[in-house]
Amino acid sequence: MSGGLSAVNVAQFMDEFDPDMPGYEDLKANVAALVNQAEVTSSIEPVRESGDDSKMSVDLDWFLQARSLVEHGPIVERRQVVHCELRKIKKKWKIVSLKPLEFFAPAKLDK
Repeated sequence: MSGGLSAVNVAQFMDEFDPDMPGYEDLKANVAALVNQAEVTSSIEPVRESGDDSKMSVDLDWFLQARSLVEHGPIVERRQVVHCELRKIKKKWKIVSLKPLEFFAPAKLDK
């Protein structure tokens, strides 16, 4: 899976998360800040998954690239295994835990 994330679809990205998830508001603020400062693309490959019909645990090899919106600005690349816990809530899978949340912090593009 790969694709870009823009300010327009932050809400769509966040729709996959349970609003009661610890750190939900911080994640939402960080993702919004990140896409407001950069063109963001990512690719995600599942590394491990386990679970049943009501809960899942997934490790994702997540590569994220943030390209500064400033002409000739820097590019920041991140790659890390991100751990997700999902639960089926009202017949829909929702992410109830995501670690590390810092993976989605705004990029340091001033260097």
